[in-house]
Amino acid sequence: MERYEYLSKVKKEQKELAKYIKELKSKRKADRRDGWSLYKLEDAIFNNKSDYRHRHIAYCLLRGRSMAEIETPRESNKPQKFTLNILLDEYEKAVRPSTD
Repeated sequence: MERYEYLSKVKKEQKELAKYIKELKSKRKADRRDGWSLYKLEDAIFNNKSDYRHRHIAYCLLRGRSMAEIETPRESNKPQKFTLNILLDEYEKAVRPSTD
C-alpha cells in the first residue's frame, strides 16, 4: 500500500471514530441511553477518546509534524509511547514494499 493510500485510510478511520464518540456523548441523558449504564457509557467515551488522541498523534507524526506542533500536554497527561509505537509500527508494515 502506498503512503498516500494509507494516510487516506487512517484519516477516514479517524472521522468514523470521531462520529462514534459524538454518538456516544449524545446518549448521556437518561432518556437516550438505549440500555447503556452511565458507567459503561462514560468508560466507552473515555477509551475511544484516548484511542482517537493516539491515532491523531501518530497520523500527524506520519505527515511530518513534530510533537510540539501537535500538542503540548501537561506533565501528568503525556501520550503513551507504547501505544504510539504500535501505531507507527502498523504504518511501517502497511507501507513497506513486499519482498515477494
